[in-house]
Order: sequence, then C-alpha cells, then structure tokens
Amino acid sequence: MKKLLLITVILTLLSLAWFGYQKFISNDRFLVAEIAAFGADVNPKADNPDVAAFQNYLQTVDPKAERVPVKRLYNTQKRIDQKHFLRANELEWAQIPTEMGGRTRALAWDPNDGDTAKVWAGSVSGGLWYNNNIHHDSSSWHPAADFWPSLSVSSIAFDPNNTNIMYVGTGEAETAVITYRESGGRGTGMMKSTDGGQTWDLLASTEQFFYVTDVAVRNENGASVVYAGVSSGVYMGDEHQSGPSNGLYRSTDGGQSWTQVLPETATNGAPPVSDIELTASGRIFVGTMNTVDGENGSEIFYSDDGTSGSWTHYTAIADQIVQQPYYNLTGRVKLAAAPSDTNVIYAVFSVGTVDNLLQGFPTWEGKYFLRSDDQGESWTEVNIPTPGGNQWAYLAWHALVIEVDPNNADRLWAGGLDLHRSDDGGQTWQKYSDWAYMYYGGGPQYAHADQHAIAFKPGSSTTAVFGTDGGVFYTNNANGSTTFGDHNFNYNTLQFYSGKISPFEGNNATLGGLQDNGSLLYDGTPLSPNVMVSGGDGGYCYFDPVNEGGYISTVYQNTFQAELDDYTGNYIGDYTSGTFTSPFAVDFENERIFANAVSFTGEHTDELLIVSDFYGNYSGVFADAGTGSNVPFSYIRRSPFSGANTRLWAGTAAGELYRIDVNETTLTSADITGTEFQEGFISCIQTAGSEDTLMVVFSNYGVQSVWVTVDGGQQWKSCEGNLPDIPVRYALFHPEHTQQVMIATETGLWETQDIFATDVVWELHEAFPHVRTDMIDIRTADNTLLAATHGRGMFTATWESSDYTGIEALAVQKLQLNPNPVMVNGEVQLKPGQSGDYKLLVSGASGQLIMQKEARLQPGGIITYAPQQSGLQFITLLINGTKYTNTLIVQ
Repeated sequence: MKKLLLITVILTLLSLAWFGYQKFISNDRFLVAEIAAFGADVNPKADNPDVAAFQNYLQTVDPKAERVPVKRLYNTQKRIDQKHFLRANELEWAQIPTEMGGRTRALAWDPNDGDTAKVWAGSVSGGLWYNNNIHHDSSSWHPAADFWPSLSVSSIAFDPNNTNIMYVGTGEAETAVITYRESGGRGTGMMKSTDGGQTWDLLASTEQFFYVTDVAVRNENGASVVYAGVSSGVYMGDEHQSGPSNGLYRSTDGGQSWTQVLPETATNGAPPVSDIELTASGRIFVGTMNTVDGENGSEIFYSDDGTSGSWTHYTAIADQIVQQPYYNLTGRVKLAAAPSDTNVIYAVFSVGTVDNLLQGFPTWEGKYFLRSDDQGESWTEVNIPTPGGNQWAYLAWHALVIEVDPNNADRLWAGGLDLHRSDDGGQTWQKYSDWAYMYYGGGPQYAHADQHAIAFKPGSSTTAVFGTDGGVFYTNNANGSTTFGDHNFNYNTLQFYSGKISPFEGNNATLGGLQDNGSLLYDGTPLSPNVMVSGGDGGYCYFDPVNEGGYISTVYQNTFQAELDDYTGNYIGDYTSGTFTSPFAVDFENERIFANAVSFTGEHTDELLIVSDFYGNYSGVFADAGTGSNVPFSYIRRSPFSGANTRLWAGTAAGELYRIDVNETTLTSADITGTEFQEGFISCIQTAGSEDTLMVVFSNYGVQSVWVTVDGGQQWKSCEGNLPDIPVRYALFHPEHTQQVMIATETGLWETQDIFATDVVWELHEAFPHVRTDMIDIRTADNTLLAATHGRGMFTATWESSDYTGIEALAVQKLQLNPNPVMVNGEVQLKPGQSGDYKLLVSGASGQLIMQKEARLQPGGIITYAPQQSGLQFITLLINGTKYTNTLIVQ
C-alpha cells in the first residue's frame, strides 16, 4: 500500500508538472512548514531547494520527451573531454574570494600528510577540493575536479595498503529519491587516483553507477578490496537506474571489475546502499535506503567476508516502521562504528510520513537510534537527540549523519539540522551548534544548517571537521565545551542563481542570489555571512545604474530588499506572488519594479507585479499584462532605450515572447513569438544597438537554444550551429561587437564570434570550470565580465572585443578532396591552392565538431586528414580570407 502511495505521489507530480506548462503544482508551502517548525522569531531557514528543484525542472525539461535527459549532458561532457569542440580564446579568470561554502557530503583526512593537516572535501555541485592546513581558518581550499565529467562528489576513500590510491564516488543519491527536492547532480561513476590526488581517471567499469553513496577499501589478508555503495534515483524528472543494479559492489582488482554481493531482497535485485561502515575488526556493515519505488529502506546487512552469500540481514526496525499508523515509510540508515571498541556500532534511521503540509509529499525524520554492543548480533534502542524536540533531523532523507569519538565508544555525534553530542552512549544529548547564528555574524556555536559528514582527525578525540550545506566547519574541542570555526576560505562551492556586477567603472562590487545563503554583496572582502543583504534563498538582483551604491535583491516569491544607501531602503514583502526565483526587471530612473506575478498554481494569471517608489513610500499593484498567456513569465527585460514609458519584453515558461508597453499601470502587449520557437522555458532576453536587435535563449534540452532577430521580432534566426544539446541559461552580446556572443550553459561558457553567420560556430571556454553557469553580466565601461555558477561561486574576467572576421564575410570556394569517397582511417588530401596559416574544421551530419586543426601550409604543400568514423562529414578550411568547403563521404 505504501509503495502504491509513493508511486501515485510521484506520478501525480510529474503529470501535473508537465501538463501543457499551464497547470503547475506548488511546493511553496514547504517554506511555511520549515519556518513554522522553528518559530516566527527567527529568519527563514536558508536551505529550501525543494521548490528550486521544481523550477529548475521546468527550465530544463525536454518538451517532447517530457523529462530532463541528463545523459545528454554526460555525453556532451565526454565529447568535451575528448576535444570534440572548438576552444575559445581563453580569458584570464579571477575567482571572487569567499569564506563560505556550499553543500558538502564527503570529508577525508589525507593519510599521506605527516602533519595530519590536509583534508579532502566533496561538494555536490562543485567537485573535489583539498585544504593543506585545515587547522587554520585562513588556509585556502583548492579545486581538484573542475573538468571532471561530474562535479557531484558524494564519497572519498583511501586505500589503507597504498595511501596514494584514492577513490571518489559521484552522484547525490540522498536527494534523488525525493521528488519534491531533486538531486544536486547525477553521477558518472567513480574517479581513481594513484598519485595521492594529483591526477584522476574515470573508472570505465563504473560509468553506469549513477549514484555512488559511499566507498570503502578494506584490507583483506594484505589485499585491498574496494566496496562501492550504489543507488538509483530520479533527477529532474528522469529515472536513472544504476547498472547492472543497485547494491554493494566489490572489486578485487582496483576497480577494473565488480561483483554485486548483497542478497537480492528488492523487487529488482539488491537494495540501494546508503552507508558502508567498517568496524575495528574489519566486519563490514551496510545500511540501505529506499529504491525509487519506496522499497527496502531501513535495513542493515553485515558480513565478515564481504562476499556473496555471507551476509546477515537485520530488518526489525523496517518491520516495525511499516506497522505504524503514521510514520510508516522506511528510509535511509546511517551507521557509525566505534574505533576504540570493535563490539560497538550505532545506527540511526530516517522514517517517513505523508505530511499534509507538504501537499501529500512524503517527508522523513530521524526517528530511531540503535546501539549494538556485540558487533550487530543484537541491537538496543537509545534516545534520539531531544533538544529541538522531534525536529532535530526533520529533513533526514537529506541531512543525517553520526560519528563516534575515536577513543570513547560512548561519545558520539549526531547531525541533522544542527549538531548534537552524547557522552553516555545515546542516553542523553546536548545540542552544540545553532544554524540561526548565521544571521547574527556567526560565533562559536555557529555551524551552517543541514549536517552531512563528520570526520575526526585520525586518533584524535578533540579535532574534527563537519560537512554541511554551508561548507566545512572545524572544532578542536570535540570532547569538551565544543565550539566551531568556519573553515571555508576560498571553498568556492557556492550555488548562485544570479549575479550582477556594479555598472560603475572602478567599482568592483558584485551581487548575487544563491541557494542556502541568501543574497551576497561582494565589496572587495571575501564573501561571508557578514555581507548577506537578505536571507533565505536569493533570487534575481540588480545594481542601480543611476545611484551608485543602490541595489535590489530578492528572496523567493517576490520579496524584495531595496537599498539606496545605508540609511534609505525598504524590505518589501507585502505582495507574495510569482515563482521561486521569480524574474523581474527594474526601471531605476522612474523607480519601478516589474515582476512576474504568475505562480505555479495559477494565481495572478497573466499579471505583472508593479512596485513603485521602492526606495521610499512604496506601493504595489497587480497589472493585467494582456498577453492571454496562463503560464508564469520566465524572464523579463526592460528596454534600455525606454523613456518615461517603459517597454518590456517578457518570455514565458511555454516559449511565448511578448513586447509589453507600460503606461503607468496600463500594459499593452504584442505577441512576437517566433513561428519556429518550440515550447520551452525562455531563460534570457537581450538587446543590442536598438530595440530591433534581440536575442532569446531557451534553457531546455531538446530545443533550439539561441535565437536572434534584427527586425524587432518579425523574423527570427536559429543560432544553434554546432552547440550540443545542453541547457543554455543566459547570454550576452559583446557591448562593442554585436556579432560576438557568450552564453552560460550547463557545462560552462561558450562563445561565438559571429552570431549572424549562416552556420554559427560555438567555441568552448575550456579554462573555465565545466559547471552549470546560471548567469553572466558585463560592465560596459571596461568590459568586465561576471560569471555566476551553481556550484563554483563567481568569476570575473575582461572580455575583449574580437577582431575576428566572421565566416559569413569570407569568400567561399569549393575545396578539392582526394579521394572522395574515402574509407574509414583512409587518408584524404585537401588542396586549397594557396599557402599560409589555416584553420581546418570537420563536423558531422548533425553539426557536432569532429576535429579542428590550426597550422601553417607551406607553398606547394597539402593538408591530410584521416577520418575515424563513417558517414557524411562537412569540411571547412579557412585560409587567407577565403572559406573552402566540401562534403566528404566516409565509408
């Protein structure tokens, strides 16, 4: 019955989420539930990505497939790694410094460091990092994985017999089985290093391990045996079943091959693994989590051999849970063995219910805490942390961790929302951290909300690090009156939704809205809670181009913070409406905000919220846009050529585009949707030179992503060119060269030198991290570019105007190819009839770049090319201002 309920909930969500982009469900009441859980006297909890995930689903779903085909992103990343795309002229990127971090699920002390000061950390969307001296809060973190196929790191393990060998698991399974808050990223298997983390390779045998929850390496009679916990999940509406199945995978050859060793107790094989724990004697324990169908959670397995057929299966808690009238959904199990006593191991269980406050979505809390004093042969229930009541781990499907003091089997830590400690084996508890201090400048009791990882310094009872939704925290008095330090210097794993740079030359201030950490104003000092201008989850933001120092930031659902200076401004929270990160535009000259008012549930259909006099005695009105659309406006752009009567362009979540003229609060609209636009999510609108030149960007898979018009929208041209099928979230015209365009995508930044060419050629900025980038902005006074990423913080660079001659402007001639057709691996001679520096481009029938080469052709010389795959190939040769083309048939 419970399985049927879960399936019904999931199918209902997906069907409603898709239905014509016109009827949307809202998870916004989840915010109310979170606030109510902790009282109205504190700020809203920072971490609310449930509705963010739903909005991101709409932004990226393939309208035809009715899902988000994340495998296309993985395939694109593989092609990037194999150099299948042109490389843009690299910019010199500078990272905005930070003392804050993002969600961190994996921590490990480096056994190769004689000073025991080096720590590795895994970010769910920012990759693998290391810190050479974690004991100092000023010690910088360094990225080690900017160009991996997946930047979602979940687990880290060292080989005890050869500590230069490291394994890293990818994919965030914890959030991938909860429909209303989806994963930070599907993984691509496991990465391996044999030189202490200096270089890394993807283990090809694990490419179907989409979610690796944990990795452990056990010394078995002198041999190193690797164990990997594998799960499946739902990411952005698409179900990803790991292959061959869920379970615990065992490798005796360093990850070259694997055997699934758990009993096949689930409907489709072995259960998903949530945690792996090794006792001091070497006994291996495994905790389970739910399948995507809601089965097989709350179970424990243990074995001394680790091989198939050797496992003892403990289901007493799972059996007890399903008999309950209310909290009757099994969940994930977290384990912690006592290093000082081989007999002692603890387990904590998340238990779920269908909570009406969440509109039928199941939620999980930390409900059962068990201890075994005989290596798992029997278990005794101990108390859950009581400070905070039952809310100590009210997001246990997402935030739940336990760890035992290396030298005291009765002292253990438990993390949910905050951190708690028991000194008597779980009988009594004391709360030691409080996330709400984030809003009051931090302090010794501050650790960010949502606990995911705890790692003691080897052999130490005093020193430990903690992985949270706000990065890494540190203590050196874990067995006393514990205090915490925020050790996140340059741990640039912040997840931005938006970013803007000050328009005033010489003012390098930036402003950005981000997940978990509100909106941050950078003024030259590292980002920290002290520069948070608004709490909660930050959304769109703008600097005032008229009054230097003025800005507007937002929290979810059209809550604005408008600041003119330190003494003048408003918190505007009277007009709750719109979507999670609801788009808006600002007329600073006339002091008016124009925001999407349409919610996912259909309130304020076809309306814009207009807020006037936002710095002073503000007022708001919901105005009829007159478009006839009944879906949310997904992006709004104010014309920079507007006078007193503003002109807007508004795109929708269904691919509609409208020009809206504003006269006070009267709106007049015109439909300028391109006839070839596909149904999708318009994520950006830009202008260049005049109101006639527009660029529109779609962020969905499976659509033509970039469009331009030079006649105000009467005719539109697709600029897809050789761009892979990835979400494009933002775009910019170069302010000095309209042909030059940069786009922000799911795999970083791409650029074209000629957006108006018949065949647009996109080039990848390879030196920029291959990370989801949500927004780019430019200060036109000096061409300073800002890139706001969702996992790697913010970057700046100078974007110079290109002197590139567009391909369209070159003379075109037919290229001589001999022979043509040619066999695979055969040699083709290219004869342009002239010498000089050249660029050779070879693309496939679908437009993907197969090969590029830049060299110099000597007088009388020839160019050779050996195709490696069959099919039609398009050859382009650029030399001395001439463009040579021809089609090659490869057999």
